[in-house]
Amino acid sequence: VFPSSQARLEISESVAAGARFPLESAQDPDVGINSLQTYQLSANPHFALDVQTRVDGSKYAELVLEKELDREEQRELHLVLTALDGGSPPRSAHVQIHIDVVDANDNAPVFNQSTYKASVRENTPSGTLVARISAYDLDDGPNGDIVYSFSSHTPAKVRELFALDSATGELRVKGQLDYEETKLYEIYLQAKDKGAVPGVAHCKVLVEVVDVNDNTPEVTVTSVYSPVPEDAAPGTVVALLSVTDLDSHDNGLVNCFISPGIPFILWPQSSPFRPCLTSCLTPDGSVPVLFLWKFCDDVHFGVGGWDCRLPQLLAELH
Repeated sequence: VFPSSQARLEISESVAAGARFPLESAQDPDVGINSLQTYQLSANPHFALDVQTRVDGSKYAELVLEKELDREEQRELHLVLTALDGGSPPRSAHVQIHIDVVDANDNAPVFNQSTYKASVRENTPSGTLVARISAYDLDDGPNGDIVYSFSSHTPAKVRELFALDSATGELRVKGQLDYEETKLYEIYLQAKDKGAVPGVAHCKVLVEVVDVNDNTPEVTVTSVYSPVPEDAAPGTVVALLSVTDLDSHDNGLVNCFISPGIPFILWPQSSPFRPCLTSCLTPDGSVPVLFLWKFCDDVHFGVGGWDCRLPQLLAELH
């Protein structure tokens, strides 16, 4: 007879094969051949049974771990230990052995993606969600609880511009982005569990900064040929002008126009756009020039209308 019909053991999955676990012995008041003779264990893939004899001749049993446990595969095992005497027919007693497999921090976090990609406009307000990273850990309890953070080599500038929620993995805009300063951020993040010896995983987020039309064109007169004879022939160069815009793509294309009704035209000289003012001066000797810059697919020169996409920024030079 066993002292109890149920027995419970807690065994860590980190225990190596060969470990031994003594079991409570059964009691049999009979003597001789009719007394307790041996134990048997139900078939299972992890444990064997080793039956030992004490100096007084009594028998006891130990579980021997033959195949290491893995909590992520099997959280608990149920075995049956049987005690047999030597009578004819033999009599037996049984005890149910419940084994709880205790988690060990044998799994590091794993990111769902190694690289995340996102894009944000440079005028995106603080607090806007950029990306949400996610990792999982097969361990239980603190060993499976994940904390997100910037990797140790993340530059201070990145930490000033972006904020990471340690619990949710949400990456948000924190500071003022500027396309003209940095067009792409490569942000390295990590997920760490709360185990005594924590497991760590890494990923990166590529954040593309999208340009917006936040720079006004700059118009500069590089040369003025003055005075100009009143009989100057058409095509005479009167001034050289330079137009620049720090924005990209369509935001950086410029259209240049002069005020209508005056005897001048603009002519492109090179790229970046450097128009020159040709023809002759007005009768009073003034040189009124108006430059308009806007989104456009084509660059037009001369007097007239233009194609554009709104909004547009204006730079004037008189």
